[in-house]
Amino acid sequence: MNRSDAGKVDYFTFCFETTAKDKQTKLLIKAVKLILRLFFDENVVFELLLALKEAVNNVVEHAYRSLDVGEPKVKVKLQIFPYQFILFEVIDWGKEFVFASNMPDLVNSSGRGIYIMQKIMDKCEYKRQDNRNHIIMKKQWRLNND
Repeated sequence: MNRSDAGKVDYFTFCFETTAKDKQTKLLIKAVKLILRLFFDENVVFELLLALKEAVNNVVEHAYRSLDVGEPKVKVKLQIFPYQFILFEVIDWGKEFVFASNMPDLVNSSGRGIYIMQKIMDKCEYKRQDNRNHIIMKKQWRLNND
């Protein structure tokens, strides 16, 4: 939690890091869900979690495939700027990938994650920096709890 000079909270930052495996990432998502419920109603929480799950699932399914790493990791940074917006950053140390923004092939049973993230969030971008993948997602939102 950061405070301005007047003592008002400017934003909240939460960071989570775990192994990029299904069981651990499900616990990470549950922890984020508990935090989001403090600020937003269930419909908003559902949408935000869907976008986050897609990003984290991409890490679990694709980032470390065919790489010889001891402990694959994923890091999630959540920032809530009250009455302004919410920001997710999903970071992994896996291989670089193409962040396609086109409509996925509906015949395939997978490949829709990035498309879903982009439809839910107002801004969704990818960058490769310091041998890490960063997916940054932003959503304008007003808090329910005044």
